[in-house]
Amino acid sequence: MFTSAKPKVTKQIENWKVVPTTDGTVSLIGYVAGMRTQTTPVRHARPGEVMTENTIYKLGAKLPGVWEIQLELMRPEKAKALRDNGVL
Repeated sequence: MFTSAKPKVTKQIENWKVVPTTDGTVSLIGYVAGMRTQTTPVRHARPGEVMTENTIYKLGAKLPGVWEIQLELMRPEKAKALRDNGVL
């Protein structure tokens, strides 16, 4: 579990993918409690979970597709960091 100064909410995200967002950041899009959700930008990541500003997302099933290639092309440094931290 990530440590922080303030408590974070933990949620499960299913059928997720990582998408490029503004200012060189990346976010998750997936299903949280059955609702399609886009997170705020990812701040930290490690195997099985990512942390945004206010929430820790436990990673369920990853959405298959070519989105990983698109991420590599659009945000290579973020894709590498997510791979190095065991998310991708």
